[in-house]
Amino acid sequence: MKISVVIPTFNREQFLNRALLSVFRQTRKVDEIIVVDTGSSDDTKTLLRENFPSVKYIFLKNQGVSFGRNAGIRVAKNEWIAFLDSDDEWHKKKIEKFFNYQSQSNKELLIWHSNENWIRNGKFLNQKCIHEKRGGYIFEKCLKRCCMSPSSVIIHYSIFEKYGYFDETLEVCEDYDLWLRVTARLHDRVFSHEIWRS
Repeated sequence: MKISVVIPTFNREQFLNRALLSVFRQTRKVDEIIVVDTGSSDDTKTLLRENFPSVKYIFLKNQGVSFGRNAGIRVAKNEWIAFLDSDDEWHKKKIEKFFNYQSQSNKELLIWHSNENWIRNGKFLNQKCIHEKRGGYIFEKCLKRCCMSPSSVIIHYSIFEKYGYFDETLEVCEDYDLWLRVTARLHDRVFSHEIWRS
């Protein structure tokens, strides 16, 4: 199993460094990191060239987050795609946990997602029960609210080939739209993991 990480960004140089460090500090390394810049006017390109030369950098002027994610997916070399927003960061064992579960599981899981820590102004925010992440057939749970966070998702490339990509015409909720399209058809191939509690 090999993983490509797709990170869309727009004028988030001050956050992108932290996001990338969280990928490089994983206890199990990823195989490819792709940053898709959707038109930044800050020093994002310089940051990557000087501090992260191994990262694949794509610049697409004024295209939006959906276009950015889709562009990253299309150039990815590996069967598993992990998303990370440029203002988020991963738990250091995220990728290790994913590999451990996939290698032990008899199920043909196609989507893996986990709980999150929410931090605002340096303070930890408790999530409510309605935000609990679930696995299995989760379509009905997804109808009332978006139950999957892009930065927590690792998804098999075949999902996009079969059900389509992020809708580039949507200005908001593009991830919610995709999750609904996918979970409506997948009955037992979504796995939820409370990775941040480890």
